[in-house]
Amino acid sequence: MLVPDTQCPDNWDDMYEKYGFEDDGKSETRMIQVIKTMARVPIPEDCKSIALRDLDALISENSNDLTRPFLSEEQRVCADGGAKWLMYKYVGMLGGGGDDYNEERAVRTVGVLIDTMLRNMEKAAQCGKDCKDLERFRVYCTHDTNVLAIAQLFDTVYLFRNQTPAFSSAFVLELRRGSKGLYVNMVMKNGQDVGFEYAEKCKNRACSLEAILKEKRRFATPSFVGCSTDAKDVNDDEDEEGEEMDYTLPACIGVFDSFRER
Repeated sequence: MLVPDTQCPDNWDDMYEKYGFEDDGKSETRMIQVIKTMARVPIPEDCKSIALRDLDALISENSNDLTRPFLSEEQRVCADGGAKWLMYKYVGMLGGGGDDYNEERAVRTVGVLIDTMLRNMEKAAQCGKDCKDLERFRVYCTHDTNVLAIAQLFDTVYLFRNQTPAFSSAFVLELRRGSKGLYVNMVMKNGQDVGFEYAEKCKNRACSLEAILKEKRRFATPSFVGCSTDAKDVNDDEDEEGEEMDYTLPACIGVFDSFRER
């Protein structure tokens, strides 16, 4: 449920048009398509001497007191600046969120997770105020790709401010019961040293549970969306300049849902 689908090559026509290249007919995996597309993205000045495959590791190591001293000044400058935007582009392309939003790719990435979270809230609502069997808090450990895609579909992606979801980032759906019924808060944070921010859209109890279910149900899929074409096993792990690329994704970022009386 929480592993991004990197195989299906569907729904990529908008990217071909946006970045000025054509489908070469190889039906390559989405990961390969992203790697080739990233080769066409302008590189920020502070990262031009840094290999693209190193960006993710540099961001992680720069935020760790134990590993930061081993980075060069050039690497630290990139990690604090352009690398965060480049990785934001990368995970957005891969999952369908961010600047390169594509609803079909985003739903393929988080449709099952959204279905699960909406069902959790419906179950809580049906259980009632005094229900003893209600799970009050759930945590889903997932990838930055998932977090960015779900933030996009829930209208909170702006809170990332064009920076990649950092370690310990989170998207939270908080179901509360008030005097006028059940309502939902959407809360985000990007990184381990920052606080949570409430999304403007749902402040002041503006999002009833009924409204959220009605609006977001179209993104929910009870099972993984099928792929219309099979990606070929294309043995291509180099960018356009011949540099070997690293396909590894970061490990654990959180998505939460909870229920509270208010």
